[in-house]
Amino acid sequence: VVARAPPALCLHLRRAVAAPGGGTVKLTGAVPFDDALDLGPLTAAGAPPVRADVAPNHRPLRHPPLYALAAVVAHVGRRAGGGHYVAYARRPAEGGGGGWHGTSDARVWAAEWGEVAAAEASLLLYVREPS
Repeated sequence: VVARAPPALCLHLRRAVAAPGGGTVKLTGAVPFDDALDLGPLTAAGAPPVRADVAPNHRPLRHPPLYALAAVVAHVGRRAGGGHYVAYARRPAEGGGGGWHGTSDARVWAAEWGEVAAAEASLLLYVREPS
């Protein structure tokens, strides 16, 4: 249960596991994620009441915290020990029209949501929407 919703939330997706003979093996494939996240069901406001002796300073949240996906870091490559990281960042809607950009070293490109959603994400950065 989340007692206080942070202004930004970074989720790390585990992409490697220990191999039986030693070393690591990459976990491949896209993990489904949305461009919005409602943390309400995981907050103290959406949870059963907290006893005062357990959390004396507990105050329920007034509004469920809603987050917008701001960035994704993805691993490109077949092995856990090699490959390359790329990042996707959402352009601000005001003046920029919204949408996504992909970045890799010195290359930047306009990206569609389908490309971002299909990436083998290892980090998801969500930013809290104003309530």
